[in-house]
Formats: sequence, structure tokens, C-alpha cells
Amino acid sequence: MIQLNSNKLKQAEANFLSRYPGGFADPEMVKIGKRHPMEKMTTMAHDCFTARARKNIGQYAEDMAKIVGRSSMVSMFEKPKFRDFVKRLAPGEQSFMVQAMHDLLHTDNQQGGFEALVELLKTEKLAKWSLISIFPLPCADR
Repeated sequence: MIQLNSNKLKQAEANFLSRYPGGFADPEMVKIGKRHPMEKMTTMAHDCFTARARKNIGQYAEDMAKIVGRSSMVSMFEKPKFRDFVKRLAPGEQSFMVQAMHDLLHTDNQQGGFEALVELLKTEKLAKWSLISIFPLPCADR
């Protein structure tokens, strides 16, 4: 189980606010935000990861790779690794990954979905924070 260190979180928040006193509305953060099309990515994620979309496992898995590929949050080195990983998954493994994503995004078993996704990505050394957190971010207001 992953534990949150609240002291580190508060220190990170203080560091962020000392650098950007206006928070995300700070002019420098607004400038940075223009390079990251969050609204477009959020719409795309909502369209790709509906509970109904889960029925087409192959497409859902491809959509996961597409979101990673278009994310400005994921390094250019991790994008092709993740895409190739998704393509190599056997049908049962794809189904497992899609179920984990569904649990993470659409059920009360978010922790179980998160942990299952981490375990699957660990098999290829892809359990990196950017890859794990990219999916729930645009779906947070579901």
C-alpha cells in the first residue's frame, strides 16, 4: 500500500507557492499551461474511457496508448515503450489492464485498480509516476 507523506506534500506546496504566488493562476503558470492542452486531453480521455467503452477491450487499450502518446506529461522515451507494451499484451492481459483502468476510473475500488495497473506495468519496468497518473488526471471530475 502506498502511504502519503503529508509533511512532504505540505513542503512541496509551500515551495510551489513561493515560486508561483498566484498558484495555477500565476502569470508564469498560465504561460506554462498554454503548452499543455488540458481541456483537449480531458475531452479525449472522457470520450475514450467511458464505462461503456470498456466493452471493446482492444480499442480501450489502444486509446490508453493514444492518451499516453499525446500527453505532454510523459517523456518522449516512455511513450513508445508504453505503446509497444500495449501492442504486445495477450488478450487476457489487455482485459486485465482494461479492468484495472475501469476500476481506477469508475468504481469504488480505485485503489485496487491503481495497484493492479502498477503491477502490470512493473512487468516491463513501466510503473512510472507519469504513466500511472496520466489516466486519472483528466478523468478526475467524472
